[in-house]
Amino acid sequence: MSRLFIAEKPSVATELAQLLGVTRRERGFFVCGDDFVSSCFGHLYEMPKPEYYNASYREWSFATLPIVPPAWVVLPKDDARDRIKLLTQLMREVSVVVNAGDPDNEGQLLVDEVIEHAKFRGQVLRFWSSAQDPASLHAAMENLRDNRDFAGMRDAADAVGPIG
Repeated sequence: MSRLFIAEKPSVATELAQLLGVTRRERGFFVCGDDFVSSCFGHLYEMPKPEYYNASYREWSFATLPIVPPAWVVLPKDDARDRIKLLTQLMREVSVVVNAGDPDNEGQLLVDEVIEHAKFRGQVLRFWSSAQDPASLHAAMENLRDNRDFAGMRDAADAVGPIG
């Protein structure tokens, strides 16, 4: 059973890879035995401009307000396309993805968006550590939980909308 750990930040990915035991480093990810460790670098997706939904929204006007499309979407950020492609390719190689985003609503959403947009259908677990010391990281690794237990956090971040 190989796993892909997706951290929110490259620095956390490096710490996780060291914890798992780096076998080799590749461009954008670590190989740790049968596991892979990579990261996002902030939000990889963003809401499109209003004209994505309707050309009449290109120019701001009271007449077109409120803008309420049938369904809101998020699209890959231009500078994130390569990272999204890499993470999607890595997900094809594993049976388990581990969300190792920061232990907060945004961290949950950030990684979940990548997993959902890649249409990953395997098992998804949650790595939860609010500290980066070795003892905390080891404890979190021993207590991986079902990622669905954190859906409320993802939904709360999604309801607030993009930050940053």
